[in-house]
Amino acid sequence: MTTLDGILKMALTDKAIKALKPGEKTYKVADRDGLYLSVAPSGTMSFRFNYRYNNRQQTVTLGKYGEITLAQAREKLLKAKADLAAGISPAKKKQEIKNTLAENSFSVWLDKYTEECGVADSTKKMRGYASIIICGRP
Repeated sequence: MTTLDGILKMALTDKAIKALKPGEKTYKVADRDGLYLSVAPSGTMSFRFNYRYNNRQQTVTLGKYGEITLAQAREKLLKAKADLAAGISPAKKKQEIKNTLAENSFSVWLDKYTEECGVADSTKKMRGYASIIICGRP
């Protein structure tokens, strides 16, 4: 059954999710409490939550089905709603965590170390070559 907003209304279960097939366009299958599963034409299924923050609609992706379970998505939804009740945007919090992780990566640490500790030029060049080979960029 499809509603006016284009979201398929049915209770999500693991069995129901596994039975979903990708369509020509992305479609949504509602769960409960604002959680829904977005099914892309590629077959990717992502748990998402739409909410209003500062009078603007925002969406946070809680995870991909297969990487997280339905139960884990519901737990993440509860945490996102708690953040929202505390005045914190779940999408902005997720982005800040992602940025913090990127800032604390080994690559960033190694760059700081080679700059601050005065390593030999040959070591710096080797670091640059490794970045090109591994990452495809200096």
